[in-house]
Amino acid sequence: MITSVEPLPPAESRSRHRRSRRRPRRSMRKSIVRSVLALVVVTVAAIGWLVWRGIQAKDHLMRAASQVSQLQTQIDAGDTVAARATLISLQSNTKAARTETSDPVWHVVAAVPFVGRNTSTVATMAASIDDLATHALPPLVQASTLDLRRLAPHGGQVDLAALQAMAKSVTSADLAVRRIEATIGALSTSDLVPPVRDAVAHMRTELASAARTTAVATKAVTLLPAMLGANGPRTYAVLFLTNAELRADGGIAGSWVMVRADHGRVAIVNQGSDADVNGRSTAVPVPADVAAVFTNRAGGFFQDVTLTPNYPAAAQLAASMLQQAYGVPLDGVLATDPVALADLLKATGPVTTVTGQELTSDNAAALLMSDIYREVPDPLAQDAFFGGAAKAVFDALAGGQGDPRAVVQSLASAADGGRLSVWSAHPAEEQQLRSTPLAGALPVADVPGQPTIGVFFNDGTAAKLDYYLRAKVDVSGASCPATRAGYHVRVALTSTAPATAATSLPAYVVGIGAPGLARGTIRTQVYVYAPTGGAVLTATADGATAALGTGVESGRAVGIITVDLAPGQTTVLDVGVVSGVLSSNARAHGIAPTIRVTPMAVTPLLHSAAGRCLNS
Repeated sequence: MITSVEPLPPAESRSRHRRSRRRPRRSMRKSIVRSVLALVVVTVAAIGWLVWRGIQAKDHLMRAASQVSQLQTQIDAGDTVAARATLISLQSNTKAARTETSDPVWHVVAAVPFVGRNTSTVATMAASIDDLATHALPPLVQASTLDLRRLAPHGGQVDLAALQAMAKSVTSADLAVRRIEATIGALSTSDLVPPVRDAVAHMRTELASAARTTAVATKAVTLLPAMLGANGPRTYAVLFLTNAELRADGGIAGSWVMVRADHGRVAIVNQGSDADVNGRSTAVPVPADVAAVFTNRAGGFFQDVTLTPNYPAAAQLAASMLQQAYGVPLDGVLATDPVALADLLKATGPVTTVTGQELTSDNAAALLMSDIYREVPDPLAQDAFFGGAAKAVFDALAGGQGDPRAVVQSLASAADGGRLSVWSAHPAEEQQLRSTPLAGALPVADVPGQPTIGVFFNDGTAAKLDYYLRAKVDVSGASCPATRAGYHVRVALTSTAPATAATSLPAYVVGIGAPGLARGTIRTQVYVYAPTGGAVLTATADGATAALGTGVESGRAVGIITVDLAPGQTTVLDVGVVSGVLSSNARAHGIAPTIRVTPMAVTPLLHSAAGRCLNS
């Protein structure tokens, strides 16, 4: 079979045919090169755009940060006109930063692995800061425009309407801050570059601080009207503690006033001393855990209700004893001390007692804790002086004396330092107070991953020598048992009493002492409270093994050590404590515990380090 065969094309034609087949390959390579070059150009342009926009955003956020400080200064100074102008400029900067981190290029890059996590996080932070400026700061600035002189008492009367007018603005700000805090708290910090990760951590810290402030302010403006008798009369006791004879919660309850509040009008209706209550009452029941650590003395003697550092328990004991003595059920109990009163006198200015003695911010603490015992040896006359001092300070506050803004700041500082505490007999109010520094409560459970260690002091000399006692508390890492963190709690106690204390100080200051204890010696019971779920294991004093008593209060293990100090002597305790169960990450990186300590005549020096486990 013969098959026809097509003749080959001419050579020239074949050559053209081959060249025509090769052209698509060259064109494809050129297209790929052009595409890659275009991608590089676009990528470089996008990176340049991101960098440029990022620099612009950073510049605007830095300006905004500076303006926040400026705004705070203006609000504190009461310059509301300047504060409004600063707020407008601040909002302009935060809006610009938000815009610069939310354009299409940022959204595209946000989808890129690793890089996108960082850009989206920055965008979220910029948006959150703008939300703060837009939703949280305006109501706070609006609230600050209310003249605080309207809130200050005048002639014993508080303007409840003015107080209630602030509630909406402050509550709105609090809701905004908490919403933004939740947004930033939900950000994942894995795969973030260090500068962005650090910025997230810093923002979380600042938001937590802001949230605490707005929460306390919200509770104040919502609770105060009812507590000041808006819905009917209220009766409170105010305890004046003296740090010259320490109790775990500050000092003995040596004097008190009873106050009645009715629709904003506040007046003293009774006052007295611990001796007055003791003479009119018998022992009241003491919570089992308090009695186990401190014995039943806390319910048998009014001056001892503050043996426990858990203020709600101390306040309820005081309320029970006062009701038994005077037949008046109390709606709450407040407590403060001479250090807080001295600071308050900076805001109110000096006051004069009924005996003609002038109390100033410079002399109040020393006079109330030390000098009075030298100048007025008779204990009954001392009680009268303390009562007169308490009334003079109360009258100054009730009369609106001094700068109201400074008064509020002084009271807030006292609460933060544990020198102003409030307990309410009304459960709903007490529940609100529990999350504020005013509560003075010993939490039955620490916040997860945030252990708390307590170091508290009770006088064991029945004297007023604690005016001369100084303390330093240092917490650092130690060996850790499985799943827990270990800590060294070092407590240095020093007596600054004069060498001649036994003879040069008044007998009432030196006290009756204890059997076998030299006059002028300060005996102190030291109580170290472990974190919840933890334990107190060991104790040394100046390097030697110390006798260690144990107990449990509010669900916390307690270690008890007795320290005797001659004038000028220092003793250093080293107490071994372990936490409750912690995550492996927390143990690996270390957690600095929060330290709670007894308020003293001179505030103790505290240091807490996030020490890693020494055996990890």
